[in-house]
Amino acid sequence: MRLETERLILRNFQETDLPAAQEYLSDPTVMRFVEPPFSPDKVRIFLEKYALTSSPLVYAVIEKESGHLAGHVIFHPYEQEDCYELGWVLNRDFHGKGYALEISRSLIRFAAHRLHLRRILLEALPENTASLRVIRKLGAVFEKETDGLLCFSISCEKPLSE
Repeated sequence: MRLETERLILRNFQETDLPAAQEYLSDPTVMRFVEPPFSPDKVRIFLEKYALTSSPLVYAVIEKESGHLAGHVIFHPYEQEDCYELGWVLNRDFHGKGYALEISRSLIRFAAHRLHLRRILLEALPENTASLRVIRKLGAVFEKETDGLLCFSISCEKPLSE
């Protein structure tokens, strides 16, 4: 997959992304709401299992201006038919720039027009206020709380609000 926005490129991960992925996936601040920080071995295993496959579950987010790996997006089929999960993990250097919102809007449009999906699901911990702000700006609707996660959905059948 490859998508472009004004400032970002979404593409499949490459082996050469490993050092940049290690930088943000080992950062306790970045991983605070995800998992404990990854060791170099865990980063390699993560990328091999979820990114460097024929059917990736995560995709690299590249900042156009610098060419740097800004982080990754989680985007894959979910348990229900016609439904995908969407999420993001960004390097701390790229926080606060609106990149999560920008790439998410592009993926939601892609899901609606190219994949013909009905819904996108998003999850966040209640204390992850930055992600919750993005989720709200996307127009997601709260569905439920499960295992401490707040679960939201976005309908791909209605126009996306800017």
